[in-house]
Amino acid sequence: MSEFICRDILISLEQQRLLHSAGRFVMTLVVAANVIGVGGDWAAAVLFYQQADQNVLASKSFSVNATELATKYISRSSDLHNEALKGMAVQHFVEMFVCLVIIACFIVMGFMCVRVLRKAGMLGSILRQEADRLRAAPQVVAAVDVAIDSGRDIEKRILVTVSVVFLTFLLRATCVLVLPTLGSLACNASADTQQSCL
Repeated sequence: MSEFICRDILISLEQQRLLHSAGRFVMTLVVAANVIGVGGDWAAAVLFYQQADQNVLASKSFSVNATELATKYISRSSDLHNEALKGMAVQHFVEMFVCLVIIACFIVMGFMCVRVLRKAGMLGSILRQEADRLRAAPQVVAAVDVAIDSGRDIEKRILVTVSVVFLTFLLRATCVLVLPTLGSLACNASADTQQSCL
């Protein structure tokens, strides 16, 4: 998109450099955020594996009536579970952040592209008026009309693409936000049920 916007004759070289720098910054930000998210997932996976080991040890301790030792394993398992949830929370936050950055970029760049196309459309309309005024050849008038129509078609496609991407990533960001909250509520309800059973 930035290459298309930079073709606008009204954009200075400084603005073009700024646009390319902003694009590189956003790409670096997205890559760094994804690395952090993968790190959070990896840490959570390791901690869940260690939690499973503690649960196995607690089960073995209960089977030989070593209740005090089993209680220590269960306590350690609970601590590991909480740490793993923190790693998952980091990943969820980073994923939502990346989704919002992508949404913002598509909106800004999409509307900048539309602005360039509208400028081109205005120039096309001026050319069409001049062609009519000068009684230009029919082939010239037809070529100007085709250029204007194709510009409008591209503008519609860009708006549709931006809208679809916006809605898709907005839905994804909402899922990233809502699903962990629902999971946490379910875990709390389950813990309350277990406490009442005891």
